[in-house]
Amino acid sequence: MKTLIAVMLICTGVWFFHTGWMKRASIKGKTQSTFADVARRFDGETRVPEHSWYLVAGGVSVLAGVGVLYAGRKR
Repeated sequence: MKTLIAVMLICTGVWFFHTGWMKRASIKGKTQSTFADVARRFDGETRVPEHSWYLVAGGVSVLAGVGVLYAGRKR
């Protein structure tokens, strides 16, 4: 059961990361990044484009899956 949850987390993480990478490479992603940079220069607030959240969620999910996979293993 633990292995199944770990594989599901890893697959979900890879999917999130791939989706974020594709959004980053698209025109919409580049526009969001540019507008976030311009707005950051005007008022100093931190703005994060949508694709960044996908990349972070993918990375965290993959790391959680690997952690669940190797948690409690005997050497």
